[in-house]
Amino acid sequence: MDVGLVEIGETFEGYEVLALLGKVGLGERYRVRRPDGGEAVLDVVAVHHPELLARLQEARLHRVEHPNLVSVHEVVPVLRFPGLVSDDGDVGVPLLAWLQGEPPLEDREAVLRGLVAALDALHGAGLSHGFLEPEAVWIAQPRFGEPVARLGLPGVGSVLADILGRGGALTTAGGSTGSAGYRAPELQGRPGLCDPPSDLFSLGCLLYLLYEGEGPFDDFDPVAALDAARREAYPRLERAPPEAATLIRELLHADPMARPTAAHLVDAVDRAVPANGVPWLALASVSVASLAITSALVYAWTVFAR
Repeated sequence: MDVGLVEIGETFEGYEVLALLGKVGLGERYRVRRPDGGEAVLDVVAVHHPELLARLQEARLHRVEHPNLVSVHEVVPVLRFPGLVSDDGDVGVPLLAWLQGEPPLEDREAVLRGLVAALDALHGAGLSHGFLEPEAVWIAQPRFGEPVARLGLPGVGSVLADILGRGGALTTAGGSTGSAGYRAPELQGRPGLCDPPSDLFSLGCLLYLLYEGEGPFDDFDPVAALDAARREAYPRLERAPPEAATLIRELLHADPMARPTAAHLVDAVDRAVPANGVPWLALASVSVASLAITSALVYAWTVFAR
């Protein structure tokens, strides 16, 4: 993406735009220079409503601190849009770009744990995300250790949903109010609205992408994607470990009441992935190897007994 909503060199509330980093769900992400000379990240929410900037400045999103959520320190006006200023740490790369590197299973599982933990923290603070799609997830890959998944625009969805729920109307520029392939079927056609169950459906789509390389409804047009989501008619999971596949299928239930909560997912993942970090595939391999050894011993004993 070569052309952004703002130009390099422009300054907003003392923040000088240095570089366009990419898309982030509803808008675009920029590297900026802070008034004190340091660097930060600016997420421009490409949605306009007369109350949106003030509502985001007042929102509780400043208070949600979690390693897997982008921490918003300030909300400033950028043209007629809100700009969310966050820390200057390693922002990483978008999820889709990270997946092109064919990361190993254990790294994908680390991202799964991070996304589940992020959503649990957000829901625990009484907020919903509303725009869980690949552009909203960025992956930082440290030189040593597990990759860190971070969700951008935490809490923005809840503010937009409240504005829309009171009859407000939104206009967009350069962003999206949600991809049909990652949006819960009960909210299709209702852009900007969200709640925890719909977040969980979108998470299921993201986890499907994480393991299979494409989303469950990526090959469908918007109308067909909605129909397929309502019928739970998506391509069979083939690359995901059994426990991950079970979680994904539960998240992709058409009935929002049948989906697990984020807190339930945290417990399920803790049970499925031991604290020592042994991945599901490794556990399966150990089980298969143990079965093979047992079978060989039984065969040897039978031959010897003869």
